[in-house]
Amino acid sequence: MPLLAAGVLYRAVVRGAGRAVTGSDVTSRTTGVDVALVTAGLAGAWVGDVVLMGPGSRAADMRERARTLSGGAAAFTAAQAAHIAVLRRRGAHLTRGAVVRRLPVWLAGVGLAAVAAPSALPAVAGYGAALAVTSALAADPTLRRGSGGAPATGRPTDPSRGLAPGGVLFIVSDGLILARLALHRVGSSAGSGARGSRGVDAVDRLLDGTVMATYVAAQMLLVDGETE
Repeated sequence: MPLLAAGVLYRAVVRGAGRAVTGSDVTSRTTGVDVALVTAGLAGAWVGDVVLMGPGSRAADMRERARTLSGGAAAFTAAQAAHIAVLRRRGAHLTRGAVVRRLPVWLAGVGLAAVAAPSALPAVAGYGAALAVTSALAADPTLRRGSGGAPATGRPTDPSRGLAPGGVLFIVSDGLILARLALHRVGSSAGSGARGSRGVDAVDRLLDGTVMATYVAAQMLLVDGETE
């Protein structure tokens, strides 16, 4: 996240220098407020990363895992609030279809949290709602260049087209975090012995890697689209 934030600030400086030379910047919709919001959101996400990568996320005590999840969810809720603010500033609106498509996913996440980490349910439910709003706003087609009030960039790739996939990948990543918790709760309840424990650990490592891959990709797509 610090590298992404540095990239955002670097592009803002370069863009500002371009404005100073040419007197205009017709290819960018990004303002100083947008840069500040995105940077603040990345700071919140970094705090969440630090919390979730700490020893509490791998503790044998499921209550400790739940407390860690609650702390991470609080930090990530602040990060999602920043994404929501930037997307709304760019004209994104919630549509009934986007909300309806994400409602079952949110309900499934709440149900999984109720099984995997009941004490973290309020934080997870609140964060999940914020994430669903981010994803629904990012899916608004009017955000794409050339589709509404925003002019086309003329570039071979349009970063704004990565917003919708970024929102979806974020949901996938966080769903896998809950799946990991559920896996450990089921594994600890089953008490399947050393072989079963090794199997659970192997699946946990696979899920952990997939969580990070989808999370980083989601952040990159959202940040790139929000600051193009």
